[in-house]
Amino acid sequence: MLLLLGSCENKSKINLQICAPNNQAFGLFATPFRVTVHSFTVLLQMELTDLQFNTHLKIKFTEVAIVMFYQQYVQADQFPGTNDNCPIRKHVPM
Repeated sequence: MLLLLGSCENKSKINLQICAPNNQAFGLFATPFRVTVHSFTVLLQMELTDLQFNTHLKIKFTEVAIVMFYQQYVQADQFPGTNDNCPIRKHVPM
């Protein structure tokens, strides 16, 4: 039993190490209108600024599910960096 618990503890540490770099990205996509743009790459800063000043997108973000928001309203041609880095797009079938 103790060996099993030790194994689970090690797996948890590994999973946290894998997920830790993604925490910032998940925060960005979970709350794009509340993040500080200076924490991200220049491309994402520009796109975030455009996104945060877009009243239509801000309203839609509050009206629809987060997956639907990124699928239907954050277009790849307008926000290429956001689309390329979006964990929602990577983990949810489009």
